[in-house]
Amino acid sequence: MEAPRFPLRSGRIAEDRALPDAFLHNTLTGLAVFSECALEQAAEYTKAAGRSVVTAQDMCLAMKALAAGDFNDPRIVPDAEERFRRLSHTIEEGDDGEEGEEGENGEEGENGKEGEEDEEGEEDEEDEEDEEDEEVGEDEAWSAAPNHAEDPLHVANRLNSASARWCTFTPSTPFERAVKRAIETAERVIPRASNSSPPIPGGAA
Repeated sequence: MEAPRFPLRSGRIAEDRALPDAFLHNTLTGLAVFSECALEQAAEYTKAAGRSVVTAQDMCLAMKALAAGDFNDPRIVPDAEERFRRLSHTIEEGDDGEEGEEGENGEEGENGKEGEEDEEGEEDEEDEEDEEDEEVGEDEAWSAAPNHAEDPLHVANRLNSASARWCTFTPSTPFERAVKRAIETAERVIPRASNSSPPIPGGAA
């Protein structure tokens, strides 16, 4: 996997090439872009497989495919630079917001209590939604999406071959090494597909 098509390979930005904070910011933003793309690819693959719930296995296949070259293919991720700029701006705004909240935390009163109650109510609703999502996915067996001979760039073809391409992937930059570690960690902690699951067409079983 080559470096993303934005200033990340050197880990520095044009305005100040010796700024270590820029290296961290660019790397975190690059990983955010990568994760966003992986989620989208995994969702497309899940739909192509006729399933309704994205699984950890779908995410791993998507990350492997992107790491093995898809991330830098403009036919697959045509807006990488725009995504980087957007998420970079979002991360910067988040940092500014955290600094502003430090001064607000010392204020107490009815408004503060009401805000806390609202947040607790939202968290309860989110927990209920998460439980419902888990119940929906429990009975759905994982299955691979069928390959599309007429479209080599179809998400099914690319993700089905991801494991084989991953075996030959050797990271050469800090960004690539971070991605590789993340995927290897994910593979260790996610539940493996059952032995009865169909093999991936054209890929490693």
